[in-house]
Amino acid sequence: MNLTKKIGVCIVLIGLLSACKSKEDDDSSYIALLLAAGGYNTCSFSPAGTPTSIASMTAIANGTPYMLSFTQIDKQYSAIQIPVATAGSVAKFQVSAGTLGVAVYKGGCPIVKGVNLAAAGTDFVFISGSATITSSAQIQFNVAGSYTIIVNTADGGVGTFQLN
Repeated sequence: MNLTKKIGVCIVLIGLLSACKSKEDDDSSYIALLLAAGGYNTCSFSPAGTPTSIASMTAIANGTPYMLSFTQIDKQYSAIQIPVATAGSVAKFQVSAGTLGVAVYKGGCPIVKGVNLAAAGTDFVFISGSATITSSAQIQFNVAGSYTIIVNTADGGVGTFQLN
């Protein structure tokens, strides 16, 4: 299939999918669609009771730094899904602009803010920095398992994440 046909098929599919709304004012399907069209994974996150799709990435322990991608809601959020974290593995954040805030949850998406939080000091520990990151921070996982880290920024924060 040549490129022109692929673009045409995508436009038709986007038109069909964008008509699927549960409520007239529900624009979360548009956000999910735009993220998917841009090649991003998504995670359903409920920061204030209403689920919305945010940009997500899946991290594996290979030491490669990944740029964080954000979705504008009322603040900017990003999800880092870690399907397998071994005990002793370290997550590193490096901030190049602004401030990042992190919250660590057990399991994968969907995520509801404040529900199923990983226990700081038990499941994980900050070996440097804190949940509010202005330059860098490192989290060590003490308990093996699946985790999702929700990253937010209110000031246009930019940074990278890597898992070792």
